Amino acid sequence: QLDDLVAPTRELLDDTRFSVGQGQTGRPLVRAWESGDHTRACLRVRVRSYTSGVETEARAAALAEHESAVAGCLACPLCESRSQVVVGGGRRDAELMLVGETPGFHDDRLGVPFAGQEADLVERLLAGIGLTRDDVYCTTVLKCRPAGNREPLPEEIAACETHLYRQLELVRPRVV
Repeated sequence: QLDDLVAPTRELLDDTRFSVGQGQTGRPLVRAWESGDHTRACLRVRVRSYTSGVETEARAAALAEHESAVAGCLACPLCESRSQVVVGGGRRDAELMLVGETPGFHDDRLGVPFAGQEADLVERLLAGIGLTRDDVYCTTVLKCRPAGNREPLPEEIAACETHLYRQLELVRPRVV
């Protein structure tokens, strides 16, 4: 079933390579990258179902409030080296949420996830399945860019994970 989702995108993007498999947790995982490029996008597919919840408008308002609160986060040392917090953005009731690991250089400068080269790749991947960036919600696990684009430390992930969980709770995507 996952191959059926990715197949139209494979045909559209001849210069993009795909890997469909399982992540470390056993969940389906789609990786995509440009041929000869180190830019990668990763879609972790996780189907979730929800019971009754808060109305869409109330969730959107709560998400906006949460994003404002996170903008001033001082929970870990990363706040000292960031340009700005990269909280997330996109459709607040999206069925698809893209989650990156950390903000990149351009994300940090612009304040939006998947900026720069990643933006081009993500937009082409989404176009391949009939979506635009306005149809999805994009965020990252960490909300601040680690200096030197290093791997995030466990304590940094722990400091940010409540923000990601709150975003998941409020957006309520069907696929992450």
